[in-house]
Amino acid sequence: MQPETHATSSGCNVAMQEVTTMQLRKHQTGFTLTELMIVVAIIGLIASIAYPTYQRYVQDARRADCAGTLLNAAAALERFKNNQASPTYAGAVLGGAAGDVFPNQCPPEAGATPYYNIAIAGQGTSSFTLTATPVNTQVADECGSLVLDQLGRKTIVGATGGKTWDECWR
Repeated sequence: MQPETHATSSGCNVAMQEVTTMQLRKHQTGFTLTELMIVVAIIGLIASIAYPTYQRYVQDARRADCAGTLLNAAAALERFKNNQASPTYAGAVLGGAAGDVFPNQCPPEAGATPYYNIAIAGQGTSSFTLTATPVNTQVADECGSLVLDQLGRKTIVGATGGKTWDECWR
């Protein structure tokens, strides 16, 4: 293409080359702001759906872990009873001190952030009730507290959203 010369108001000749829109776009690379904003909006939409689902799965996993911990606590109480001169659950203590039958939290590891506190009630010669009450981030769990007695009966207390003991103890 031959450059054209045009006279300007100041009298200078300026060489101008005719450039089409296609020639300009051929040399441009990258994304437009509109394209980037659409991608950000799509990622935000996916995250708004995925994050609550992820949180629910985390709560379910913590609840299942604590259900197993309650069963381990019940086994520890049985061992305690069988090691007494006169078999009884009375005197069994949950906590982190030496001599305690079992830790009083889920997860049971010392120093771990608890998601459930475990309490024992109704200890007698032939009965006990273990209750795991949700704490910290687990309080939003729809299953409420998990309850286990000496006969292995599993129940829940304070469930919301129509949850049943079967759903919560899975």
